[in-house]
Formats: sequence, C-alpha cells, structure tokens
Amino acid sequence: MLLSVRLTTKNALVLIAVFTSAYLLLPSLTVNSYSKKKRKGDENALRSYTTGLINRGVTCYANSVLQALSSSDALLSFLNKNSQVSANEELYNFLKNVSLETTEPRSLDIDSVLMMIEIHFDSRLGCSQQDAHELLLKLIELLNDESKDHLVEDFPFSGLQMERIECCKCNNVKTKLSKVLVIEKMPGEDLIAPHRNLISEYNCSNCCKNKETSTVIYTQFLVTVPQILVVHINRSMMVNSALKNTQSTNVPLSVGNRELSAIVFHSGDHNSGHYYCARRKRKATSSLKKWWLISDEKIEETTFRNISRKVNEAYLLFYEAHREYDRS
Repeated sequence: MLLSVRLTTKNALVLIAVFTSAYLLLPSLTVNSYSKKKRKGDENALRSYTTGLINRGVTCYANSVLQALSSSDALLSFLNKNSQVSANEELYNFLKNVSLETTEPRSLDIDSVLMMIEIHFDSRLGCSQQDAHELLLKLIELLNDESKDHLVEDFPFSGLQMERIECCKCNNVKTKLSKVLVIEKMPGEDLIAPHRNLISEYNCSNCCKNKETSTVIYTQFLVTVPQILVVHINRSMMVNSALKNTQSTNVPLSVGNRELSAIVFHSGDHNSGHYYCARRKRKATSSLKKWWLISDEKIEETTFRNISRKVNEAYLLFYEAHREYDRS
C-alpha cells in the first residue's frame, strides 16, 4: 500500500527544478555511475551486455517493469515524439539508456523515475515490497495524465473494451464501452479471446421490477487493441486466505499482429517474492540467444525456449506491433 506524504506545491516545484537541472547538467548523478564489475574467471561469458538496474532493497518490482518498458519501440517513439512533456522527456532518456547494449556490464539507479511518480501522485512509494502491476498502472496513468494536459493524441497503451451483460431470464442486454490500458486474464486463459462467466443472483433492471434476481452471462472483450498490449495475469485467489495461483499460462510469441517484447515474472508466494524480467534484444543477432533475462543487475543472454519454462511465474506480458528487432 502506498503511504501518503504531504508535499507543498512550492516544495514539489523546487524538487523538480533541482532534479531536472542535475539531470541535464550532470547526467552521472542519475546514472549513479556504471557498475563495471566483471564475473571472475568468466570474462567471455557474454558477447554483449545490456543495462542492469540497482536494487535498493525492495525495488525489484520497479526494476522489472522499467526493463520491460525499455524494450518497447512504440513507447520510446511516443515519448520522443512528444518530448515537450517533461515526464515524457525524462522517461525517454532513462529508458533509452536502459535499452542500450554495451560491451561491459553497467547499472543505473531508478531513483529519478520513482521520484517523478511520487511527486505526480503526491504520495510515497514506501520502503516495503510493492506490486509490479500497480506500479505499471501508476506509470501509465502518469503518462496518460500528462498527455491529456498537453492534448497529446495516440496514447500507445489506450484501447477500447466492451462489457456485455445478458439476463438468462428475460434476455435483457446491457452493454458498456470503456477505455482500457491493461487487460486482465486468469492463468491458462486465452489472452485475446472474450472472457465469459455466469453471475448468479444478479439484480437485472427488468427482473428487479418483480423483486427477483437472475443469472446473467457476463462477456468482456477488446474492441480496439492498443498499440502496446499489456496483459496482467491475475494470480491472486482466495482459499480461506489469499494465495498465489501458480498455474502455467500460455505465452504465445504473437497475438494477432502484436509480438511479444517482454515478460515480467514473479517468484515466491502471494505475500513476498522477487520480480524479474525477460525482454527481447532490440537488435538482430545471429546468436540463438535473442533474449535478455534480467534480475536487477544480473543479466543473462538466453533463448525463448528457456524463458517459456518459467510460464508458471509469468505476471505481466507486453506485446506490440512493428518491431525493429529480429523476428525469429
């Protein structure tokens, strides 16, 4: 849970001004100096490297989300195109740095991004483990708020979702069209197919006139697929108490014309554990290892076959169209 903190407008502006100046004039302050530690006795283990993120104790949830977002060409293009928005410019510079492939290990500090979120929502992220899905929603909401304030169109996470409720007793049908930024699925559920279930003892507006409840068929489906399709695999379930659903889920390399670019995983139980990320390499390579497996500052080159063995821990899936990387 996020902890509240009081920030006056004046203090917030001072923080933004100080941080922005430091970022523009002294980028090493936000980079926090690159980690150049090499593995002992394993100098040639990797042909190339990418950028790790420093874990300040419990920030793996944020590290994994930022690694996943750094793989998105569509997001980087949107942020760069709309760099007149300060949040867009800051996040673009950060994610661009994260996405770079290098010849030696290096790591960045994420404090600048966390501070940006805290200032926007006038709240503190706290010192305990947070949920990667909730952090992602806050970051998307921040970018969406800033985009609306500056009349920016074509927000890449924005899609349209239809909800349909049909009464089994009177056949009355109600529909609702709404904006959706992240879709939710249960483990094992088809990622793009309509979600259907029966709801009993529903107060149908027609049947209520006779003081009766009824069973309805609830259907939910995407009408417009967002440019960046994010799927949250909801692994929470109640069996006397909250437990984690460890059922495997299908993680296809493509959904329609959207291709898988990154996965955020969660290991552990419902109340604790560790988040880590797999993201596809941005550049074509002749190597069979076309993916990065990243846990904070630990980075491995790997294959999708190896990644697919971890699908019982898949938590957030990222798909997008028009990738620049090697498609195999």
